[in-house]
Amino acid sequence: MLSYGAKQYDELVGGLVTHLLVGKDFEDIHIEVARDLYKIKIVTSRWVKSSVKAQKLLPIGPPIFLGYVATTTGLGFDDVKRIWIALNFHSGEYFPGLVVGQVNLLICGKASGVCFRTIFLYIS
Repeated sequence: MLSYGAKQYDELVGGLVTHLLVGKDFEDIHIEVARDLYKIKIVTSRWVKSSVKAQKLLPIGPPIFLGYVATTTGLGFDDVKRIWIALNFHSGEYFPGLVVGQVNLLICGKASGVCFRTIFLYIS
């Protein structure tokens, strides 16, 4: 899948480039140019690993959760599974547990509980 090896971002992106692999410290301008001007798909290393494991290119949605690390509280297993799927499809990441400083999106079943109070105190 990565038969030509990893490459650095090139201002002349386009032509043969089909996917832009972004890390944690990406620059928004590179993503905007690649996505909007050249119609290049934005992916994360997690997407690459999942595609290799599935032995096929997995679907990619618009990267609306790119840069977000989410966790959940007060939700059932089926809801968490749906959120995990949506996050991964849209270039986000799910973390099973609250780690302040690492998780930047908390999805709550209701506005109560230890996770909600911890985040509320942290941002206050």
